[in-house]
Amino acid sequence: MANAYEEDEEDDVEVIERGKRPLAHGSEVSSARGSTTISIVSKTKKPKQKGPIDVFFTPNPDVVVQNRKAQGKQKRIDAIDPYRQELREHACIRFARWMYDAGIPFNAVNCDSFGPMIEAIEQYGPGMKPPSYHEVQVPLLKKEIEHTNNLMKGHRDDWVKYGCSICQ
Repeated sequence: MANAYEEDEEDDVEVIERGKRPLAHGSEVSSARGSTTISIVSKTKKPKQKGPIDVFFTPNPDVVVQNRKAQGKQKRIDAIDPYRQELREHACIRFARWMYDAGIPFNAVNCDSFGPMIEAIEQYGPGMKPPSYHEVQVPLLKKEIEHTNNLMKGHRDDWVKYGCSICQ
């Protein structure tokens, strides 16, 4: 004879712990023979996968920052979201703490290159590996020197033409 506890009937039970919110929509809770199994279907949005073709369609961070400044102070709908405001505050605290620790002057955030740097990090998305000491000291410095020399190329042509030079 079967015991009332050993019946094969399964009841749908919602488990709510004290101080916890109910499970999200799409959650399943099942109880079978004294054991409870909880499976939750996650509603969190996964980061968008980026591939090689995205390099061609990613906007230039300098242009994005200029467009953002030109648009004025109109806020986007998701910028008002308290969750996003909390995330921003947390990120700003971590950034400021890093600035204090590294001894970076406060006026560094007023540099023209600051906004495009933040935009480039945002475009990469979560999980970006920071540059190493060696990367900043050798290959990235060489690329910046090359970039500066390319910017000066037109000026050097003018120096020859007009007889000007950089005072050393």
